[in-house]
Amino acid sequence: MSNPLILIKQHLDDPVHVPVPVFIGRDRIGKTTLLQQVVFPQTHSIYVPMQSYPNDKAWLQALINATQAYFYEQPTGIPDDHTMQTWFKQDELPNLLGRRDRILFLLDDCHHLLHIPTVFDYLSSLLQPRIGLALSFHQDYEEQLDKLAPLKITPHRLRQLTTDAVSTLFAHLAEQDRHHIYKQTSGEPTLLQAYLSHLESSEQSVHTVTSLVYETSVPFFKDRWKRLSHNERLMLTAISNLAYIDPLQKIDAARVESWLIDTEFPMDETTIYATFRSLEYAELLSGTAMNIQIRGEMLKRWLLEHAHLPQTKSKIHNDFRLNRFGWVAIVVLILIAILGVALLGSNSTTQTSPPSIPTIQLGE
Repeated sequence: MSNPLILIKQHLDDPVHVPVPVFIGRDRIGKTTLLQQVVFPQTHSIYVPMQSYPNDKAWLQALINATQAYFYEQPTGIPDDHTMQTWFKQDELPNLLGRRDRILFLLDDCHHLLHIPTVFDYLSSLLQPRIGLALSFHQDYEEQLDKLAPLKITPHRLRQLTTDAVSTLFAHLAEQDRHHIYKQTSGEPTLLQAYLSHLESSEQSVHTVTSLVYETSVPFFKDRWKRLSHNERLMLTAISNLAYIDPLQKIDAARVESWLIDTEFPMDETTIYATFRSLEYAELLSGTAMNIQIRGEMLKRWLLEHAHLPQTKSKIHNDFRLNRFGWVAIVVLILIAILGVALLGSNSTTQTSPPSIPTIQLGE
């Protein structure tokens, strides 16, 4: 997988011929963080968050405002909208470029611009030897990337960080601590950022910080859970229970199907395979359909604590979730009942025994 910064650098070195990198991903995968941290020598990196604008004038004005805020203490006037596009491209940008300077526009959440047909034509016209672009795009709109034409693009999906990337990010920590962080997070950027924040603000150990990271990340897991389909939730619930029952036994599609049969939400094998692929794509599961694994110990913990079947369904599996103290209480009650029955039977036997008949001995 190519490094995002390398893709941007390659485009910036030849903006006219090298396609514009478009970074695609879900919420909180790191699109905004990536664009905000782009820094290259002799390059003016101008970050512009996009939103849903009513027309082409509004979005261009946002681009101009961000550019002027970067270069000027006090923004200059913007000409009449009939000449705004021409003025910005032919007058303003050339005046801002020094002899060796470059401008890189970093436009975030560009899916908000899809309803304005002229946007990407204009962005394509801005490209020149010293002016480049980098865009971000939400994955829900990935099928509409063709609407960016005539802009030539290189789509790049942002995913969880690899073990090597996590080791680089936490290079100041011991190897076992870096391994622990990756095992807990599976490279999820939101969780890694939480680790960085907590470690920078305290001198606590990585294992102690892990508890803090989990506590502050519960809303993140809850938000991801809300975005899942019914089948995806069912499958994650089944897998988390199976992993809890026997952590050492492999989980495959057959075991998931068997577990769900006992509920009121059965899934056939074909649906299970399709759901696994969907959750794998969402980076919640990994492995194969013959050895399914939950990505990250924190996600596994959250699922055990919060992933429940509906209360009105599957009494069997709701009963399973009783904690070990609950099971002990049940066993004690059963033993008391058995003892009570035994005592009751003993009393009954005593009461029904025939009374002893006194004997009278006649005198000799």
